[in-house]
Order: sequence, then structure tokens, then C-alpha cells
Amino acid sequence: MSAALLLLAGGAALLLLGQCPLPLLLLLLLLLVLLAACLLAPPPPAMFAVYSQPGPLYPLKWAAFRLLLALRSARAGRAASREGAGYGVRSLASAEQMERVQPLADHPLALDSVWMQGVSPDGGWLVAGAARRPAGRLDAVLLVGLPGVGTLCLPRHPDTVVAGGSGAFAGAGLRIWPEEPMRRWRVAFAGQLRRHPSGQLVDVALDLRFTSNMPHFDYDTDMSAAAVSRAMAREPWSRQFFGRLRDAHQTHYEQLGTASGTVTVAGHQHALRIGVVSQPYNFSRIELGYVYTPGAVRPIDWCDLELGYHGEQGTPPTDYGFSFGAGGRTYHVQVTVLEAHTVYCGADWEARLLERPCRYRLDDQAGWGMAEWQYRHNGGRPARYPLPPSEQDGQPAAGDT
Repeated sequence: MSAALLLLAGGAALLLLGQCPLPLLLLLLLLLVLLAACLLAPPPPAMFAVYSQPGPLYPLKWAAFRLLLALRSARAGRAASREGAGYGVRSLASAEQMERVQPLADHPLALDSVWMQGVSPDGGWLVAGAARRPAGRLDAVLLVGLPGVGTLCLPRHPDTVVAGGSGAFAGAGLRIWPEEPMRRWRVAFAGQLRRHPSGQLVDVALDLRFTSNMPHFDYDTDMSAAAVSRAMAREPWSRQFFGRLRDAHQTHYEQLGTASGTVTVAGHQHALRIGVVSQPYNFSRIELGYVYTPGAVRPIDWCDLELGYHGEQGTPPTDYGFSFGAGGRTYHVQVTVLEAHTVYCGADWEARLLERPCRYRLDDQAGWGMAEWQYRHNGGRPARYPLPPSEQDGQPAAGDT
């Protein structure tokens, strides 16, 4: 508002000096009044008290942040900076630096994680994740779907907290490690898994190799500038908001590839070969993603899937569709969920994740994949676990938001 008053005073001075035509001054006054009205107008209420809505200054904020992204990207080039990472600046300069155990930040919820998820056309599927946490803790997730066998999970499922992870992505018999940066990873497990939903414990040995010759997608630098600017412009700006963004920044990248190997269950060997997304790891709404086309990786520019209307109460739909745009083309997706499994992450179960193998149709092409939904969980860790089967999978829990 003070800037508007200064501009108004400057315009009046020019008029007094006879150097500012009256029509120009009237236009200036009108613009200043409109700007003041926008600055003083309260932000629109968030949908369901969660999802921020565009306010009067949305176009101006979008343009300002789009310009900021362009400037940061041009200035940084291919350089890396941990302190100023994100929004066009990468945090690690090479694949060798990215594909290794990272130092944990000084925060009780800090994490350094690697996830692998995938589905095969014959019904086999895998979710393997290891998230290193402070105090020598690890969030370990292993879900394996085998045709004719069923779904296998760790004995502590849906709890994920185990000892380990001090210097490796390893704990509870699960180990995930890189063999060649951005080319080969290994996933191994030896121990007992619980057959779902009977609860029977069986001896399992798993040995899978993830391979890829595709480029990785770095969310620090490869996201659509238009989508990021849209997400930023929707939020109410304040010192606290930008402070939360800085504190919550994560280096996150993904890569598509193939995982193949064997899973031995109770002495019987099963071959497993699946397409996999590898994901070594504050907005109310941000559109993230990418499309692999021959010779290119294209970030999505927009997506019309409104989370406020899909699963806001803790139970996401099992049959739904949405559209998105990437590379100047519009894609249409239909999703059919085949099954759902819930895991809770964090010492106090701060997060509830739904891992759901799905059948997809992208335009006229059939496909398979995983859909992961994450909710904030405020219900805390229960007094007893594992939970009964009726409470384990696909059911919203008290405190989910």
C-alpha cells in the first residue's frame, strides 16, 4: 500500500509540473485503486479448509514466479546448490552424488529414502521402500503380489518402523542398493513374510535387479514451470509460507525401468519381471509428473484430477478418470484399482500410505501400474499391532487428512 501511495504522490507531482497529461494520470489512479483493492482483499476460503483457491492477485503472482523460475534456471545452468536447491536449481551435481546414502537433516522427521514400485501384465507387482530416519530407525515397506500365491508383506505390516538405516537402505531383512548410478539397483530380502489376508508366515527369499537406460526426472529442475507457478500463485504468500517451503524442500527424482529376478516362497521359486518406477527421495495442490515419449521426457503442464473431490475423507475412488497435458498434447486416463494395501510411516505413524496396483487405459492403450495415495495421519500409533485384517487395508483411520 505504501508503494501505491508513493506512485500516487509521484503522479500528482508530475501533474503539478505540467509533465503528466490528465488522461494518463486518471489511468494511473484507476490502476492504483485496483491494485490497492486486490492487496486489501482477503484471500478466498480454501476448499474443505485445505485446498487454496486463486485470489485477485493470482495472474500477477503467476507471472512473477514464472519470471523468477526462468531467472533462477538461467543463472544456475547445470550447477548444484544444497542451500538454494529447487525451483530450477538442482541440489546435487552428478548421478554419483545422487545415487548414494545422503546425510540426514537436523529434524526429527528427516528422511533419506528409496522406493521401487511396479506391476506386470500377468498380475505380479512390487512395492519396496526403505526410508532412513534419525536415531537409527528405518521405515521399511515390502509388498509382493504373485499370481497363484497372493500378496506377501512384512510381519509388522502395516507398521513400517524397524531398526536399521544408519548407513544403508537396509533393515528387517530388506536391502536396496545401487550397483551403477542411474543404471542398476538391487533389491534383496531374506526372512519371513506374512501372507495376506490369512496372516500365515512363510519363508521368502527375494532377489531382483532394477535396470534402466532411460533418463531420470529431477523434480528440482525438470518440472513444468507453468505448473509450479500455478501452484505457487494459488497459495497465500507470507514470510511463514516461504519459510515452510524452504524447510520442507526435498531432493526427489524418478526413473522408469524394469525389475526382474526370483522370489522363492516356502521353497518354491517364482519368476518376477515388472516395469518399475524408482523414487530415491507444501503445497495444498501441485501438479507433478512426466511422460516418456521416444527420445524425450516431458513434464506435465496441467492435470484436472481434483484431490478435493477424490478421496478427501480418506477413501480414494477405485474407478475414476482424469486428463492431463504434456508436450502440447492432451492425454485421457482411466483407472481401475485391483486391490489396496495400507502402510503407516514414521515413529508415531505420521503418514498413511495406500499402495494400489491398478489397470490403466491411456487413450487407446492398456497398461498396468501402481497408484500411491498419502494422507496425514493424526491418530498416532495404536496400542497394539499388527492390526486385525479388517482394519489393515483400504480403510480410512481416525485422524486421516
